[in-house]
Amino acid sequence: MPMPPDGGKVRVAICQDGRKPHLQSDLTHERDYFMNLYRGHKYFNRPDIQVDCYAVSFVNQPIVRQHLLDMDMCDIFFMTGFSPGTDGLSPQLRLVFDNHRKMGDGDSDVSTMMENLYRQIVARVQYNQMVYIGTRGGAMVAGRQYWNIRQQRSEHQMKLFDFLMGVSLRYDPCMSCGRCDASAVINATTLYMTSGAGVAVHIQQQFARSSQFPTGKNNTWWEWCENAKRIPGCRSGHWFP
Repeated sequence: MPMPPDGGKVRVAICQDGRKPHLQSDLTHERDYFMNLYRGHKYFNRPDIQVDCYAVSFVNQPIVRQHLLDMDMCDIFFMTGFSPGTDGLSPQLRLVFDNHRKMGDGDSDVSTMMENLYRQIVARVQYNQMVYIGTRGGAMVAGRQYWNIRQQRSEHQMKLFDFLMGVSLRYDPCMSCGRCDASAVINATTLYMTSGAGVAVHIQQQFARSSQFPTGKNNTWWEWCENAKRIPGCRSGHWFP
């Protein structure tokens, strides 16, 4: 899908199911981000682009039925940022991903609207018909397995979106450089994010390359990111099949 699109309109589906109710936005802030992305002089510089943002949820079944229709016209699916924290994944999203593990990827019964919406999102992203954007916890669920911060382990009873083809994303929020031990985290099946450092992945044919980068202006994370690239046997900074 061309970015920016050939047409003059971008439709963004925004899912806040991972957030606690009192932290959910009225979409004003998210809409402003995308408006700035397309219309701002620092980015695409396309003041002609119209951005249409609307809310999406897996929970309300009658509304999910409408989401299935709207998703066919969607350009970007944005899973908003949320902190996994000590409470783990929200009950709403846990139900979605646990339900998919039970249903599987085959042609089994897909009578539930929630499962249909899950599969439609995955199919449109995988066939490059829609862009997936996730931050913090929203980025984690793009991987294979969910990292439980409280129990310090991956949870196997759920199947996430798995857009990274078997690779999981681990996110440790609100930790200093000294507490983030990348050597104990980064390996052949895990990419690592923190509040101070993110990860970028470039895929070209059957190869991919990943690299760590600071997410803010705090230069103390530059050394951490450089060290993460040198970890033997890890994906960070290397080409791999």
